[in-house]
Amino acid sequence: MLTSVFAMEDDVNGTTSTLERPDAAAEAIALQQRYLAAQTELRQDSSRAVSLLSVVVPVLDQPELTTACAEALFRTAPCAVELILIDNGSNAATKSALEAIRAKHPATRIVVNSANQGFAYATNQGLAIAKGDWILMLNNDVIVGKDALLRMIALGSLDARFGLIGPMTNRASGPQQIGPIQYTNFAGIDPFADAYAARFEGAFAHSVRLVGLCLMIHRNVLDRIGGLDPIFYPGNFEDDDFCLRAVRAGFRPMIAGDAYVHHEGGATFRAVKFDYKRAMQDNWELFCGKHGHRGALGPYPAKALAERRAFDPALDRIPCDASEVFHAGIQPLSLEGARTQRTLLFADAESDKWSAALDQYLARFDAADDRTLVIRPEPGSERHAESVVRTVQARCAATGRPELILPDILLDVTPLAPAERGRLYRAVDHVLLTSAVRDPVYAREAELSGVRTVRDVGAIA
Repeated sequence: MLTSVFAMEDDVNGTTSTLERPDAAAEAIALQQRYLAAQTELRQDSSRAVSLLSVVVPVLDQPELTTACAEALFRTAPCAVELILIDNGSNAATKSALEAIRAKHPATRIVVNSANQGFAYATNQGLAIAKGDWILMLNNDVIVGKDALLRMIALGSLDARFGLIGPMTNRASGPQQIGPIQYTNFAGIDPFADAYAARFEGAFAHSVRLVGLCLMIHRNVLDRIGGLDPIFYPGNFEDDDFCLRAVRAGFRPMIAGDAYVHHEGGATFRAVKFDYKRAMQDNWELFCGKHGHRGALGPYPAKALAERRAFDPALDRIPCDASEVFHAGIQPLSLEGARTQRTLLFADAESDKWSAALDQYLARFDAADDRTLVIRPEPGSERHAESVVRTVQARCAATGRPELILPDILLDVTPLAPAERGRLYRAVDHVLLTSAVRDPVYAREAELSGVRTVRDVGAIA
């Protein structure tokens, strides 16, 4: 029935209407019937659409939630599951919980990171080794409701363009969030999911923006655009960026309106005491800089941003395997005029700690030294680059030294796609870390590139 077909027309939230043309209502009803038929076929024989579902779950502590997440997954999956758990620097209790999951469900693999590498990078580690044609990107604080995965796969099987499928949930930004829930514990999720599905049977919608807490992705999407952008550390906006790139590549993200999952929301951020608001704002700046958007944190014109330019593999494809980006054979970035010894300093917009490091550098070196300090604004937006220039000028002036005596400083704003970041590291000898939020990203990238990191100017030889 038509009332169960979503009709949304809010481009600010990235959603387009299924009823925007005179004949679209008939098309929507026909698609709905095919969607329902696909669900029935999957219940009878899941191999028609999927033989193996790979599920990638980054984990940073939260052992109880992670266990509940895994149990719901294996209980509700309509087919064979390959569970890939990414231990992102978890505590001993969580490590034990992950081993218990693997002991109970042998089709589980565990990838161990010694420290938190961020949601995007950890997810990419799983995507790089996933074997299924459908891959589920899943938060460890999500409990999948009954038949939710079946419905998501059924919707995705209807059209090769439907390569990204999201469910409805109790806690998310945008059109995937529903109203108040009527359960108080995990045992009530499946009954609620059943009742919700009966009410919105066959519902679906197209949305440019899907949240990444539970995102079904077809192998064709990964082959085309790669994985998440690890620069969005520790999390937020990596899923927005992923969806924009997928839309540019010709895919149509879809919402399975009768599929329900429970989301605790922000559990990892709370557990490790991340400043969630700050992380949102910082990654918003990166997102805006990357996609050429200006505006305050909040709803944005997703469809317009996606359509601003055509898909470009050089810009929009991000290899899941980091070794494709950081390797010895990559062509170094040309830093014209830079001296023999080069130290890289990221002017990260999230803090002013980089300017303190600059002060230390100015105090230690002068023009007689055969070295250059390469300052890289991040994000590389025009607004932030201008701010960095002003700060550098003010810090140099504050030394009271003539310009000819100051050490050589190069501001690098060369546009670099995520898949080209290795070129920057290959062009320098050291990376000067400043204890900024994204330091783990810079440290990891430097290590992958074989470049030394220092945390104090005094350690630069």
